[in-house]
Amino acid sequence: MYIPIAAIGDQPANEQIKKFWNNTPVYLEIDNVVIRNNLKTVADKELDVWKECARGHDDILIANLTVPVGPLDYTGLPSIFGSTFTVPAMDVTFRQIAESYREVETEVLPDGSTAKTTDTKVPAWVIAHIPKWFNGAYFDSGIIIQETIITTPP
Repeated sequence: MYIPIAAIGDQPANEQIKKFWNNTPVYLEIDNVVIRNNLKTVADKELDVWKECARGHDDILIANLTVPVGPLDYTGLPSIFGSTFTVPAMDVTFRQIAESYREVETEVLPDGSTAKTTDTKVPAWVIAHIPKWFNGAYFDSGIIIQETIITTPP
């Protein structure tokens, strides 16, 4: 099972991003009080993300994080996560292995309204190269959420 515990970007998180991640291990805000914040910001040149399209091959998405990020905040999380963790510098390559597909979900919000979420998902092999971990590499397969459209009726 995949559980995100941090979100790293090259721009500060806006209210929409905070709302998206709220009540997760990434971010927790209750009554305008931030309990946990693993929405991390790095400088523009410290995170590069790009897509490559090779002739005869499926799409490749590459993310290169050039600096360590952390420590992460574990306030209120189970001890299985440990006490501290810093995301090391790494590069991650996602190679598409099947056709993308759309998935639509409807969620009932606390105020009784509903929000419809449409995701475009891309099955992919994932290769993470983490040089500081003895030139270690981690291989797995999973789903890339390529595009998320959230619509909330008035």
